Amino acid sequence: CGLLSETSQKNAIVIFAHGWSSDKNRSKGKAVAEALSHDGVASLRFDFYGHGESEGTLKEMTIEEGVEDVLAAISFVRQRGYNKIGLFGSSFGGLCCIFAARGLVDTLVLVHPPSEYTENMLDDKGFLFVQTYREYSAYDVAPRITCPVLIVHGDRDDRVPIKQSKKLVAMLPHGQLFVSKGATHEYTEKNIAQMVKIVVPFFKKTLSVNKHYKAFKQS
Repeated sequence: CGLLSETSQKNAIVIFAHGWSSDKNRSKGKAVAEALSHDGVASLRFDFYGHGESEGTLKEMTIEEGVEDVLAAISFVRQRGYNKIGLFGSSFGGLCCIFAARGLVDTLVLVHPPSEYTENMLDDKGFLFVQTYREYSAYDVAPRITCPVLIVHGDRDDRVPIKQSKKLVAMLPHGQLFVSKGATHEYTEKNIAQMVKIVVPFFKKTLSVNKHYKAFKQS
């Protein structure tokens, strides 16, 4: 189940992939999508399998299913005529976007993406997601992602250590890392507002929405 927000500009769109046990209406993705719409960039926010209004159960969700959901979203927007496509992936959604992005999108934003499995990510080992996670590493595919990539990660994230994103960005041909100071895995309104100021200009630049874009500077 998804929510498509279109504008008068019909070539650029950003697809939003939410985190584990979240949904398409959570604050991070919604805030970025609304800000992009003011600049004429369309958005598609969808619920992963077993999440929100989509069918299935959370325990049956796997990384393979998540990647397929992102690929289906990419195919959907292409069929609607969009030729400039960005991905915004938060946490679990970020991991799925990493595996789906190669050669199919123009730009990628990842918010605290888990690049490799750690024991404290989920407590319930009955999830198929946890059982299959050990087989996946974002580091394996990172060198083959040639589009611009922006990673946003909080320096106090106790769920996904920031060291993972520092390692990941070094492997990306065109990657950059913005450290959100004081942010944990759960973003506050202040963290989200800061993220919007970083992410929206990045999307506008990499989707060629605004030719006069100036690169952000981290304070």
